[in-house]
This record gives sequence, C-alpha cells and structure tokens, in this order.
Amino acid sequence: MIIYEVNLTVDPEIFSDYYTWLIDHIQKMLKFSGFTRAEVATEKKSVDEAKHLTVRYFVSSENHLEDYFQNHANYMRQATIDRFGDKVSATRRVFHSHSMIHEDVSE
Repeated sequence: MIIYEVNLTVDPEIFSDYYTWLIDHIQKMLKFSGFTRAEVATEKKSVDEAKHLTVRYFVSSENHLEDYFQNHANYMRQATIDRFGDKVSATRRVFHSHSMIHEDVSE
C-alpha cells in the first residue's frame, strides 16, 4: 500500500469554500485506478493564521500512483490554482506502508 500525502495551507478567508471544493476534488481523485480511499485531517491549533489540512490518499500500488503522476496530476493540481490562486499552497510526500497496527480488543 502506498500513502500519497498532500499537506495544504489555506488562507482562512476562503477556507469554507475551499473545504467544500476539496471534498469534491477528493471524490474525483478516488476515481483514478488504484486510489482506494482518502482521509482528511485538520490541524488542531495552528501557529499562524492559516488553516492547515492533510489529505492522505491510499493507493494500491506504486504503478497506480505513477500513472496518476504521469497522466492526471498536472490538470488536477491546475484546478486548484485556477480556482484559488495563491490562497492555497501544497506540499506532497509519498510513503510505503509497511504495517497496520490495531488495538488488541480480545483481552
């Protein structure tokens, strides 16, 4: 499993509009081959005025993520720029998931 993480910094003036748009954007992302689910987290308390979000996409293989980067990433990223300009910035990271650990509820 691959985790594709997008860390977002959003101007607070547009946050509500952006968040509504983001949920739709995530639904579009989940239609790409290999994208199985996504998780959105907001930073509890920011050190600055901006709003900070993290979106984690769970992708079934590195080949699926590479296909996304090669064929879809540019126009999906451009959609954000076209709508929100410099009021949103993003950094991205890719992780290989090695294990999932859950609380043992059998005790």
